[in-house]
Amino acid sequence: MTTIVDSWGGNGSNAYVSLTAASSFITTGVVDSAAWTSATTIQQEAALIEAARDIDSRQFIGSRYYSQQQMEWPRAIPPAGTFRTSAVDPTATSYIQQRMKTQVQCANCIQALYLLRNGGRNQHTEARASGAVRVKEEVGPIKTEYHYGKGGGNLSILCPEAISYLSPWLTTRKAFRG
Repeated sequence: MTTIVDSWGGNGSNAYVSLTAASSFITTGVVDSAAWTSATTIQQEAALIEAARDIDSRQFIGSRYYSQQQMEWPRAIPPAGTFRTSAVDPTATSYIQQRMKTQVQCANCIQALYLLRNGGRNQHTEARASGAVRVKEEVGPIKTEYHYGKGGGNLSILCPEAISYLSPWLTTRKAFRG
């Protein structure tokens, strides 16, 4: 059985929100929560863990807040116009950290619900996001081929609602050439 470990910034974390908190948020804050309420506890936990992995697949501003944390959040984000040379002062960023935690937990819940509604990830979106132009599948005598045009490396496996929660901290990967 899967067990949720939701410590914020912990070394063994695998989700950003507990099952109890996720159930409360989804059943009271989402109009259509049928996919969540009809799922088993094991399915709900698996969806939360997979959703957290989906969130961690993105690139965010700042750096990890704690050196030993398992997941991407919390983030240490220096104030605008400054260069961070030492550890972050948690008292100076408490409002930002609390807002960040709430938004990431909401994104975790919404992405988990999205996964349950859609039976997991969409293989075509993932293929396009990785830059694939064509995918062939063959099962026995049945052959199927999908064409995606020019690819689409800017697609996301996160649902649009989860992206909106994370948007203040999203960035793009940067390549440095010397």
